[in-house]
Amino acid sequence: MLVADLIPPLGIAEQTFYRWKQRDVGLESEQVREFTQLQDENIKLKRLGADLSLDKGLLQDVLSKTLRPSRKRSMIAYLDTAYAVSERRACRTVRCARATSYYRNHRDPRIALRQRLRGMAQKRVRYGYRKNRVLLKREGWAVGKNPVYRLFRE
Repeated sequence: MLVADLIPPLGIAEQTFYRWKQRDVGLESEQVREFTQLQDENIKLKRLGADLSLDKGLLQDVLSKTLRPSRKRSMIAYLDTAYAVSERRACRTVRCARATSYYRNHRDPRIALRQRLRGMAQKRVRYGYRKNRVLLKREGWAVGKNPVYRLFRE
């Protein structure tokens, strides 16, 4: 069969045919098939190696130890911007559920209570959170000891 008759049904250029002929000279069809399979496997392995090295680089950058979800959220955002990886991959690297990255806190910030407690703590430096809680209750604030302790530490 002539080369001109063989090329159109295959949908390849004439240069491609001669390149294949030069590369595969002396090989049988089974060997050519194995060769192409090995090339495909090699490409997949290189891609896998690149992905693993990127994950290693990401982990070394953020040093993902046991962190709070809010800290993990900021790390996911950092990885998204700095390394241009997908959110899904950043979550997998930091070992965090994707729902955690979407979560937004709905708790009441208690701004008035924070300001009052800060003012009391600055005015009476030696008082701890317990004494400040007693003073808050005298003023009419209905707060428990745990929220006062948390806000006092902040």
